[in-house]
Amino acid sequence: MYTKVLVNSKTGTRIRRSAMVKLRLSELLKEKGRSAYWLAKETRMAQGVVWNMVSGKTKAIHFETVNRICDALGCEPGDLLEYRKDKKSRDGRT
Repeated sequence: MYTKVLVNSKTGTRIRRSAMVKLRLSELLKEKGRSAYWLAKETRMAQGVVWNMVSGKTKAIHFETVNRICDALGCEPGDLLEYRKDKKSRDGRT
């Protein structure tokens, strides 16, 4: 999950916002008994790209990528994505 820091130009107050949507790819692979290597081969995606998604380093994902993953794992997009409430904090505190 990534965090974006916003600074109010008038007050200088820093606000941290955490990502609201998380990929559940690591959990799905464990549930299905599959590896990131298998998913890369099955979807014809680069291993580095799949590893970044599995390890939570991906900040965006294309619909075509979601389609490939869902086809390979036999799941729905809702199984792959998890919505989390936006966490806000002032001055770096969560």
